[in-house]
Amino acid sequence: MYSAFFFIFFNLLAPLISGVAALGTLYRCDQRDPATVKAAGGFKSWGADTPSVERLYKHVEGTDTATDPFISTSTDIECGQHGKYRYTIDSSNITQKIWDVNAELTKAGGEDGFAFEMEQAVEFEIPWVAVISVEMKRGGFGWFEPMSMPAKQAPFAHDAHARLARI
Repeated sequence: MYSAFFFIFFNLLAPLISGVAALGTLYRCDQRDPATVKAAGGFKSWGADTPSVERLYKHVEGTDTATDPFISTSTDIECGQHGKYRYTIDSSNITQKIWDVNAELTKAGGEDGFAFEMEQAVEFEIPWVAVISVEMKRGGFGWFEPMSMPAKQAPFAHDAHARLARI
């Protein structure tokens, strides 16, 4: 009985200590196709500045993107409709810190003019293993349709080279 309590307690406490939020599903729209994102190992930030609330303000304002350490995601599936592809991401596979943009800016005494976006800013990297599905926008009206994902792992070793050649 006590072991179950401690197991649950520490599983709830671990994300708080590590700074990695247990958010569940995140969404990111992007112009890059799944094969390109997979080849890069996932999504990477444009820059490597030290993450801070001040840097988060610049991220939200879209200034100084070359040094931006954050990657935009949202908890709202309807947000971020500007990309050709919508990626569904399992946040439990993200090891980097995830910043709740609205909460951080409010805590700092500021205001986010884009609070409706429900943005979660991920530091530095979202690994490809965190991507659980991809949809492609069809037409100009923002309709997304599911598409097949590049293989995460070849089922048979002898088939691995053939599969990699197709991606």
